Amino acid sequence: MSIKHHSNENFLDNNKLTFGTGDDLALYHDGSNSYISDDGTGVLYIRSGGSTSVTVNGVDTTFAGDITVGDDVWIADNGVIRVGGSSDLKIKHNGTDSIIANDAGGHLKIQQNVDDKDILFQCDDGSGGTTTYITLDGSATTVEVAKATNFA
Repeated sequence: MSIKHHSNENFLDNNKLTFGTGDDLALYHDGSNSYISDDGTGVLYIRSGGSTSVTVNGVDTTFAGDITVGDDVWIADNGVIRVGGSSDLKIKHNGTDSIIANDAGGHLKIQQNVDDKDILFQCDDGSGGTTTYITLDGSATTVEVAKATNFA
C-alpha cells in the first residue's frame, strides 16, 4: 500500500510514527530530543543514492565510504574507531591511555602533505605546559630533537 500526503502533520511530544507489524521502527520527539528507534531484532540501514551509507547493528555502526563531520564526534571510553576491511587500523582511548594501533600487515605512516610544514611530537614539559620534543621539519628537510636524547 502506498500513501501520498501533501501537507504537514504535527505529532505532539512522545507520540510516535511507527512502522512494522510489531511497531518495531519509530520516529518521535520527546520534547528535548529526536529519535529514530529500531526496537526490532534486525539491523537499521540508512540509505542514500540507492546504496547503504550507514549500518547500525546494536552498538556497532558501520559507514560505507568517506565520512564528513561538521562538528565533534564523541566515542565513549573503550570504544574503537576501526578502519579497513579487517579492522586493520584502530584508534581508541581506554579511560587512561590513547592508542593508535596497526593490527595488520603494512606500515603505519604519519604523513604531512602540506608544502613546507612540519610534523611535531609534543609532550608535557615537566611544569604544566606542552613543548615540542621532536620536529620533522618539511621546509628544512631535517629532524630536530629539542631535548636531551638517550640511546639504549
